[in-house]
Amino acid sequence: MINSQNEELARNHFKVGVAAIDSGDQKLAREMFELTLDLCPNFIDAHYGLSILKKYTLRDKHISDMEDLRKTIYNQVPEIQFRYWFTLGKMYEDVGEYEQAFLAYREGNRLKYVTILPSGPSDELLVNRTKNFFNKDFFNFVNEEEHKVTPVFIVGMPRSGSTLIEQILDSHPDVYGAGETSALAEVVGSQMPKKLFQHYPEVLKEFPMTQYQAMGRDYMQRMTSLAPGAKFIVDKMSPNFFYLGVIKKILPHAKIIHSVRNPMDTCFSCYSRLFINNNLGFTYNLMTLGKYYHRYRNLMQFWEDILPKNSIYSLQYEKLINNQVEETKKLVSHLGLPWDDELLQFHKNGRIVKTSSQVQVRQPIYKSSQDRWERFKPYLEELQGFVQQYL
Repeated sequence: MINSQNEELARNHFKVGVAAIDSGDQKLAREMFELTLDLCPNFIDAHYGLSILKKYTLRDKHISDMEDLRKTIYNQVPEIQFRYWFTLGKMYEDVGEYEQAFLAYREGNRLKYVTILPSGPSDELLVNRTKNFFNKDFFNFVNEEEHKVTPVFIVGMPRSGSTLIEQILDSHPDVYGAGETSALAEVVGSQMPKKLFQHYPEVLKEFPMTQYQAMGRDYMQRMTSLAPGAKFIVDKMSPNFFYLGVIKKILPHAKIIHSVRNPMDTCFSCYSRLFINNNLGFTYNLMTLGKYYHRYRNLMQFWEDILPKNSIYSLQYEKLINNQVEETKKLVSHLGLPWDDELLQFHKNGRIVKTSSQVQVRQPIYKSSQDRWERFKPYLEELQGFVQQYL
C-alpha cells in the first residue's frame, strides 16, 4: 500500500520531471518519472511523461502496471483517461502490437473528441469565402513600408516538421524562434470590431492602405519585443495558412515556409498524439482529420496560384531528414541568411520548446517516423480516402 509520504515524494519527483522536459534535460526527466513510478506505479501522468521519452520492450514492467489499471481507468477524471489510452497505445506500438496500439489510440481519441467542439464547418466556410474574396488584383496595391526585421511564417499541418524547421532556424545567431504565437490573429482582430470579424475576409475591401500598414507595424512591434536583437523572427503558428493573403498584404517582405510531410504520416502522427491545448479538436477523429487535411491542401494550392510568384517556399520533411545539409543550405539561402554550422547542431539548442515535438527536436535527425503509418494501414482506410490524391 502506498502511504501519503511516498505519494507526496512521488509528486515532487514528477514536478521536477516536467520542468526537466521543458528545459530539454531528457535524462533528468526520465530519471524523475521512473522514480515517481517506483513509488506510485499507478501514477498515470508519470507513465504518460515517460512514454514520450523511452521505447518500451515486451518485458517492461510499466506495461503490465498500466494493463493492471485498465479495469478501473473509467473511474478517473477524463484528463487521466485520455493520457492513459494514449500512453498504452505508445507502449503497444513500441513492442509491435499494432492492432492493440490502434485500439488504444482510438479509445483515447474517442474520449477526447467528445469533450471538444471541432471547428470543421466554420473552417470549410472560411476556406470557401477566402477563395471567393482574394484575387490577383488584391495584391496590385503594394504596401511599400519596410521593416528592419524579417518575419518568417512556418505554416502547414501539425506534426508536419514545422517545429524541426523552427529549431534549425533558431540555431542561427540572427534568428529568433517565437514558437506558436497568436500575434497575427490578434492583429487582424484588433483592426475590426467583433461584429465585423464574422464578415472576414470581405471586410478587408474597406481597408485603406494605411490600415494595412498599421497592421504590419503592430505585428512587427509585438514580435520584435520578444527578441530586440534578432534580424529574423519565426512565427510557427501552423494554421496561419488561412491568412496568407493578409500576411502578404501587411508584410510583403515576409518569408513564408510551407512545411509538408507525407499526408498519411502527418495525419496518423496527429491521431496518435494527445496535444497540449484544445485548439486541435479535428485531430481526434479520422473523418474530421481527413477533411481538415483536404481543406488545408486545397487552400495552399489556391495561395500558390494567387500569390505573387515565389511567395511560398515548400520544404518537404522527408527531404530534410534524408538530406539534412543540402536542404538546410537551400532553406537559409532562400531566406537570405549566411551559412552557420550551428544550423546542423539544432538538437543542442537549449531554447524552451512548448509544442508536442519538444522531445524530438532535442535529438539529431532520425528517420524512424518515416512511413510509420504503414504499420497501421488496415485501420486507416477512411483517412486514406480523404488524402489519397496527395500521396
